[in-house]
Amino acid sequence: MKSKLITGVAGGIDRAFTSVVRVMTKTSDSQYIGTAETIARAAAFYASKSDAELFPSYPAPTLPSDRDVTWYSTHVPLAAEAKGLFQAARDNRYARARLYLAGRPRPALVVIHGYLGGGSPLEERTLRVEQLFRSGFDVALPILPFHGPRALAGRRMEPPFPSADPWATVEGVRQGVADIDALVGGLLARGAPDGGVAGVSLGGYLATQHASVSSRSSFLAPVTPLASFAEFAKQNGTTSHTGELDALHYVIDPLAREPRLTGDRAVVVVGRNDHVTPRQTHGDRIAARLRCDTVEIPGGHIFGFGFDEAWATIASRMHAALDVQRK
Repeated sequence: MKSKLITGVAGGIDRAFTSVVRVMTKTSDSQYIGTAETIARAAAFYASKSDAELFPSYPAPTLPSDRDVTWYSTHVPLAAEAKGLFQAARDNRYARARLYLAGRPRPALVVIHGYLGGGSPLEERTLRVEQLFRSGFDVALPILPFHGPRALAGRRMEPPFPSADPWATVEGVRQGVADIDALVGGLLARGAPDGGVAGVSLGGYLATQHASVSSRSSFLAPVTPLASFAEFAKQNGTTSHTGELDALHYVIDPLAREPRLTGDRAVVVVGRNDHVTPRQTHGDRIAARLRCDTVEIPGGHIFGFGFDEAWATIASRMHAALDVQRK
C-alpha cells in the first residue's frame, strides 16, 4: 500500500512538472527560433566546430574561502545569433557557486542542480550537502547559466537555456561546462587532492558532458539524469523537427564522445518511477556508455524517495575509486 502511494504521488508530481516544461520548451513552425530551418542551420554551424572550439580549456580561477563565490565566466559564444543574448545578460556573465569547505585538504564534489534550480536554500537539503560533507567531501554547488541569480530579469521561470532556441541552448551547454570545469579546477588549485562531479536531472546531463571533455574530474555521478535534449523533446511531443534536433544535439550529446570516467569511476542513479527522464531512455543509456553500475531509487524524478541511500552510495563509491587511483 505504501509503495503504491509513493509511486502514485511520485508519478503525479513528475507528470505535472513535465507538462510545465512541455509548454515552456515547445517548438512551433510559427516560432522563428524553433523552425526546422533555424535548427538545421544551427546544427550545421556547430557541427563544423572542433571539440577544442566547442569546449576549450580555460585557466582555473582563484577561489577565496568565502561561502559564496563568483568569478568571471570565460565563455565566449561562437554563434553570432547568440552574442546579443549573452552580452545583454549581465547577471549571467559571472559564474557563481556556494562552497562548503572543511579548511583542510579533502576531495571535493561539485553537485549541479537541475532545471529551474540554483541558489535556493532548500538545495542544501535536496542535494544532501550535510550528508556529503560528513562523508568526507568538500562540496560545491554551482549555479547554471540563466538560472537562479544569473537569470534574465523577469524570466527566472523561463530561462533561455535550455529552451526552444537552438543557439541559446547549445551556448548554454558550452557555458555550463566551462563554468563547471573552472570550478573543479579552482577547487583543485585550492588544495583538494581530487575532484568529482555529480548532478541531478539537467545537472546530470552537464556533469556527464563535462566528464567527456575534461580531465579535471576523477569521478562522475549523474542522478536521475537527462541523456539527450532531443530524446526529451521527442518523448514529450514538443517538436515535429526530430531529424533536425537529432543533428543539433549530437554536437552536445554527452554520450557522443569516448567517456573518460568509466567502470568504478562512475555510478548512475535512476528512479524506478521517473516520468521526466525515464531510466530506459536516459539513465540506463548513460550507464551503458560509461560501463558502470546503476543505483535504483523507488521514487520518481521530483519526489525522489530513496535519495539518502543513493547519495551514501555515491560517497562510498567515490572514496573507493579515489583510493584505487592513488595506489
